Amino acid sequence: MSGTPEQSEAGTLLVMVGADDEAVVRCRPVFETFGDPVVHVGPVGTGQLAKLVNNVVLTANLGLVATALDVGGSLGSPGRPPRGDHPRFCKKRRGGHLHQ
Repeated sequence: MSGTPEQSEAGTLLVMVGADDEAVVRCRPVFETFGDPVVHVGPVGTGQLAKLVNNVVLTANLGLVATALDVGGSLGSPGRPPRGDHPRFCKKRRGGHLHQ
C-alpha cells in the first residue's frame, strides 16, 4: 500500500498486490474497501518489491528536496515559508541528516 492518512480515510490508497490471478480476484473486494487503484503487479512477492521501489523513490525525492532547499539558501533565498505553509517533509538539513 502507498498513500497518505487522508487517502486512507478516503479509501484511495494505492494497493500493489503480488499474488496469482485467482487470489487477486478473491481478495480484490477486501482491497477495494481501502484502496483505489488496486494493481496486480505480478506473482507472490512482487507486491513487496513494488512497495520497496516506491519507498526508494520517495526517499530519493525527500533527499532531493532537502538538497534543493540547501542550494536555494546558499544562493540567497530568504528561507522557507513559515511552519505550516509547506509540506511536512520540508526539513532543515544538518550534518547529512534531516531535522524538523
